[in-house]
Amino acid sequence: MGEWLHKNGKAIYGTRNAKVYHDGNVWFTSSKDHKTTYAIYALPDNEKLPQTVG
Repeated sequence: MGEWLHKNGKAIYGTRNAKVYHDGNVWFTSSKDHKTTYAIYALPDNEKLPQTVG
């Protein structure tokens, strides 16, 4: 968990819910100035992590 937060903490800390907060397995946050939107994908147990996201 610590390693994940180190890499992805910007998407969690100091953000707000995006206009569309949740869609399927994806949750969205937005920076305070609304210039950056982050997408956090919750990988289901039976799904493999893709090599790239397009």
